[in-house]
Amino acid sequence: VQQGKLDLRHGQVEKLPWPDQQFSHVLAISNFHIWESRRCGLREIVRVLKPGGKFLLCLRRARATPRWFDQPGITDQELAEDVALIQ
Repeated sequence: VQQGKLDLRHGQVEKLPWPDQQFSHVLAISNFHIWESRRCGLREIVRVLKPGGKFLLCLRRARATPRWFDQPGITDQELAEDVALIQ
């Protein structure tokens, strides 16, 4: 941050503050489930990616038999829905 190589901003994926085709890579880790609109967020990511750009989305799946201390994840059904939306 101090060297000007990192720009941190607070905001929403549905309203990215960058111009079209700004990035070669976009990374989203463990936050897809809290996006207000996954469809709009994905549209915005496609908008800011350069042609041939890469998008890495990391999701954590729920255990088939969760234990009381497990962190939340996503179910197989939710994963299937998310994959369909992304495609």
